[in-house]
Formats: sequence, structure tokens, C-alpha cells
Amino acid sequence: MGPESDPDAVVDPRLRVYGIKQLRVIDASVMPKIVSGNTNAPTIMIGEKGSDMIKEDWGIRIRSGQVRYHGISLDTGLGSGGTPLAHAVDGARLVGMAGGGNQMHKIIRSYAAIGGLLLRRLRAGCVSQTAPWGCYRTCNATLECSALKTRPVVATPRHDRVRGRKPPAGISYYNYDRLDPESPIINRKTLYKEYDFVIVGGGSAGAVVASRLSEIPSWNVLLLEAGPDENEISDVPSLAAYLQLSKLDWTYKTEPTGRACLGMKNGRCNWPRGKVLGGSSVLNYMLYVRGNKHDYDHWEAMGNPGWNYENVLHYFKKSEDNRNPYLAKTPYHRAGGLLTVQESPWRTPLVLAFVQAGTELGYPNRDINGADQAGFMVAQGTIRRGSRCSTAKAFLRPVRLRKNIHIALNSHVTRILINPTTMRAFGVEFVRNGHRQVVLARKEVIMSAGAINTPQIMMLSGIGPRDELTKFGIPILKDLPVGENLQDHVGMGGFTFLVDKPVSIVQDRFQAFPMTMEYVMRAKGPMTTLGGVEGLAFVNTKYGNRSWPDVQFHMAPASVNSDAGARVRKVLGLTDQLYNTVYKPIANKDVFSLMPLLLRPRSRGWVRLQSKNPFVAPLINANYFDDPLDIKILVEGAKMAVQIGEAQAFKQFGTRVHQIPFPNCKDFQFGSDEYLECHIRTISMTIYHPVGTCKMGPAWDKEAVVDPRLKVYGVKGLRVIDASIMPTIPSGNTNAPAIMVGEKGADLVKEDWLHKSQ
Repeated sequence: MGPESDPDAVVDPRLRVYGIKQLRVIDASVMPKIVSGNTNAPTIMIGEKGSDMIKEDWGIRIRSGQVRYHGISLDTGLGSGGTPLAHAVDGARLVGMAGGGNQMHKIIRSYAAIGGLLLRRLRAGCVSQTAPWGCYRTCNATLECSALKTRPVVATPRHDRVRGRKPPAGISYYNYDRLDPESPIINRKTLYKEYDFVIVGGGSAGAVVASRLSEIPSWNVLLLEAGPDENEISDVPSLAAYLQLSKLDWTYKTEPTGRACLGMKNGRCNWPRGKVLGGSSVLNYMLYVRGNKHDYDHWEAMGNPGWNYENVLHYFKKSEDNRNPYLAKTPYHRAGGLLTVQESPWRTPLVLAFVQAGTELGYPNRDINGADQAGFMVAQGTIRRGSRCSTAKAFLRPVRLRKNIHIALNSHVTRILINPTTMRAFGVEFVRNGHRQVVLARKEVIMSAGAINTPQIMMLSGIGPRDELTKFGIPILKDLPVGENLQDHVGMGGFTFLVDKPVSIVQDRFQAFPMTMEYVMRAKGPMTTLGGVEGLAFVNTKYGNRSWPDVQFHMAPASVNSDAGARVRKVLGLTDQLYNTVYKPIANKDVFSLMPLLLRPRSRGWVRLQSKNPFVAPLINANYFDDPLDIKILVEGAKMAVQIGEAQAFKQFGTRVHQIPFPNCKDFQFGSDEYLECHIRTISMTIYHPVGTCKMGPAWDKEAVVDPRLKVYGVKGLRVIDASIMPTIPSGNTNAPAIMVGEKGADLVKEDWLHKSQ
């Protein structure tokens, strides 16, 4: 750093590079001479002063709400003067929204260039449409926490109160960060020997159960989660698909059957499951869908009292904070719950055409979570101010300071401890940081590890099918059909429509820095899209009826080709031959995709042990299309997708089906029933909705593992509260139903134990 007259100077006193506009250096390299002492504090000082210079130079343009950084790509180091965000989620394995690795690294570097200021703003959720920098200044003292409509009081040190001064900014921020209801949870290093309740799994249901049980001050609750906490990268809705295969994913695969997943490597589908606090609510596409009211009435008719639609609607509404004023006023929704639900603030014109196409086919534009399900709708999702609202963020972060709840991350439960004489669960064994530990439960052990891990842990503990446990020499404590009844929504992936206008998500069209600025500063823009899914529809084929649709559509303004093969093909596990033949010729072209999915499959799969080693993944057989009616319904759904694409509403875009045939299907006439069936069997796409492996049912049901109060048959002090208890899969995305199960399950626990104490 030096004046223009200094021949050794690279940057001026405002740290701008001589001769190059819009380029600064803000780190230790600007020091004209080394300081007399260690250099870390001076480097941090340079970061502080440099950021103030940027504010002074650009403040007017930023406060106007205009982002004018188009075309700039910053390459900033991640040292003391920058923001080390790249470590957040194995950045080398992520790519940008519908984009490749370079795009993602640009986004990460953009975050780094913005610095600690914007990172704190992102974490805090500080929003102001007119004066974002002013909003940050209040973050130091009295930041408005819009999530809960509260203004936390920050304690002022005594000496500053006496002298009438404001506390230093650092102290103010520390106190705010401690009280912020969206600050990360506290990972307890030292645990008690015994708790009232030990909850295994902090996913979509487990986070809800832990939060609700800790509402009773006299109960001590421990939540054990095998993965880490979520982070700033997982907050970005558009990166949903790219968290798969990362360290936040269990990276499961299905067993090959020869009937499905034929276009995937080795005939195996990837089955992402969240290995992170918040579970799959951190990895999913955030779509908020409750299912059909007939689903729950059917549950009760199967012998499960208290699980009818009228009853479970109460629990759906209990969680919900719907930010759409129109919907929040209806009898089916509410505002004020812990889980924020709203539309993405950004969308393409294609989704409006999608909804209009539905009306042409005779389906109204309606709230698919309301009185009737059949219809088309712009998707709602679990997002808050443009960022993902996982169950960890919604239910655990606000209670992080409660004294009676402990959360232990990176704690892999290996088995449930059960007294073989009394047949009572009294604790769990888990491994944390390489050390085996045991914790006891005074009242109950609650399994909330999900439809894959819950049956695996139960079988490792001696609860499961006799024949399966005998294979591995596991002592049989209770012979129950654990792991059976597996159900999932399977869809037709890769069904692509070409368009002539630049209206879809294409990697090369988005410039990383302005897009990131719009997201961070205004909580808007393409990065707020729900993993790319914009529209939802529920329709009936000739095999269903209007009151209980049998096919759902996901509409996305992108497809397998939209990132030129950088990531999506890997997430799906497509073979090189399939991608190179069908999708590479249209790489980076404008497209949209329609995915018909089967709402109520008749086929049933299973989860079984592969080894008695708890760190070896279980065997998963989705058993797609074992019942021939399943494929017939999906073929009808594919034909309806063609009708949607041919609707008048899409004519303005020159829409047409992409017609390069799949290599293994070219013997069939393109578009025929036989071809569509071949397509479906080739890209048989899981919708990430496994349920049913610890089926709820009455005592006379031989397939039941838990009773209607979710207690495991024949084992005292053990309950299952997650998606694995669902007797049949709901007609729609399963995250909202899993949260509902968590809400209702927590109330069942309270009823049982508070009634006993009374």
C-alpha cells in the first residue's frame, strides 16, 4: 500500500489496485512495512478497516437495494481477512445451482469476499429491504429476530451502564449470538449418566420430539445424532441436490432387482438420507405436502385410533407458521408455529404456465394441503426469509439454552440396551469420537432414526425377524417384522421438455457474485428456489379417482442436462452411456422437466442387516414395480405429462418433448406405452420418501411392530416416533407427515407419563 508516487505501491490507501477498477486487496499483503509484533491482530484490523472503506465507497448503491456487481468474479483468499466458508460442506464435492464445480467455487468465493459481516447477517436472519447495512448495525446491539417477532435484550456490562456508554460491538455481538433463537445448538461434550428420555436420531421427527418433551421442565432429555450440525451452505435452498453424496448424507444404495434403476450404475439407485442434525429436512427439496385426508382415515380404519385426518390436522397446524396470508386464514393452516412455510420468492414463468396448463386439463389452481388435493399449485416449502428451515432450525435452535435438553452430535448409536428378563429398554450404547459410551434412560428410549436406521438399530439390539437375526448370531429378544413393509414414492426421472426462450435454470446464465449478493442481501433470487422444484400437481389416472389422486407431478425449470453433466448425473448415478447419448447433446439448453410419481405403491420392499457391525450399511430392497399395477399407473402419469407439455399455456415457449431415445429402449416406438415403461424402469427415481419399516398397527396385525401409541410390542420403555411407523405411505411428500408424527408422538409420551405422575 502506498501513494501513487510510490513506485513500490500496488494498492492505494483505500486498498484499490492501481489501474484496475473494482479490484481491492484486503489482507496482510497491503502492509507497507511489517508491524512490530505478531501480525494476526493487525490483519484482522485491516479486514475491519477495509470493509468500512467498501461500505463508504458503495454504501449509497447498496442501500438503494440495487446489486450492480454484474460480471465481477472475485478470487479471494480464505485467510484472516476473509471468511473461511469453504469448509462448511466439503466444498470440493459441491457445485452451484444446476451448475458445475467452478460455479460453486465462485459462489463460495463471493461469500468470502463479502466477509464476516454478511456471514453473520446470513446466520442471524437480519433483513431489511431498504437498508441492509443499517440492519447489520443493529445486529450489534438489538437485532430484530423476525423469526419469532421478538427483540432480544442484550445485557450491557455494569461499567458501561454506569458511564452511560454502549458496550463494545464485539461484546454486543457475542451476547446477541448467545440469545439469537437461530444460533447453532450447543453440542454437549459431557453428558449425564442418566436421562428421563433418550432420543436416537435428530431428524425430521426426532428434533420435534426432543423439543416438545423438553417443554416439561422436570424432564431431562438427551438427543443423540450420528451426524454434525447443519451449516450456512445447507441453508441455501438451491443447493439441495448437491448436498447429496456429501458428508451430510448416509449415501445408501438399493439392491439391484432388474425391474428398476436400469440406467443407474450397477442397477442400483442412490438413496440419500440425512446424516446431520435435522436429518433429511436438511437434504430434501423442502416441499411442504401433507398428503390426502383419506390416507389418515385409512390409518384409523386399519386399527389405529386417534390417527384419522381430523386428529392429525391439529398436529400439522400446531407446527406450521404459514407466511402466505391467504392460506394462513383458512381452516387448514395457521401462522405462529415453529416451522416456517412459504413460497420461494423467485420463480420462472414456466411454473405459471404449468398451473395454467392444469386448468386446461380440468384441474383447478388450489391449495393442495386444503379441503381437496386434486389440482395444481405453485409449490410451498419449509423456507424462512429465503433460507432452508430445517427441523433443527425450527425446533431445536430456539430451545438451545434450556437446561433440561442436551444434544450430542457425531454420536452413532450401536444398540439399545434391553434387560432380557424384564424386557425393558434401559439405555443405549453409542460411539462418539471413537469412544464407546453408554447412557441410561429412566423412562423411555425413543427411536427416531428414520425408516432405514431405526430398523437397523433395533435388529442389532435383538428386535426383529427371527430368521434374519439368527443369520448373524444376534440373541433374539423379540421376534417382530422389523424392516418389512418398506414403501417409497418412485417417479419417472429425466422426462425433459425443450423450450425456445431463455426462461429456465441454465448453469452458464447465472453470474455467481450478483446472484449471491441478491440472496445474501435481499433473501431473493435463484438461490431461493426449492431445489429447483417450482410446481406441484395431484391428478388421477384411470386407476384412481378425483378425491384420492394416484399420481403427483413435480415441475422443475431444469433437467439432467442443465449443468452439462457436472453434478446431477452423479447424484442420480446415471451411466455414462445413458447421459452421453440422451442428455449431453442438449447440455445447457433451456428445458423443463415433469416428474410423475406413484402416490400409493402396492409393492413392498425391506431393510435387512448386511452385517452385525453397526457401521456397515444395511441392505435396502425398494422392490419397485414388484406389483405390475404400479408401472401401469406411472405409464398413465407419463402420458398426462405429455398432455401438460402440449397445453396451450406452454405454446408461447415452443415446448416439445426431447426425443432422443434411451439406448436400451430404442426397440420401442418413441412415446408408446412400451417405450414409456422402459423409460420409467431406466430412470426409476426415488423421491426420497422411505416409510413403513416399523409398522404401526393393532395387536392382531401380524405385520405391526408398534401399537397406535407407538410403543414397541413386547418391549417396555421403547417407542418409535418417525416415518417408519406409517402403515401406508401418505399421498405426497413425507417430510410434513414425519414432522406431524413427531408432534403427535411427543403428545402421546406426555399423556402417558404425566397421567402416571398424576
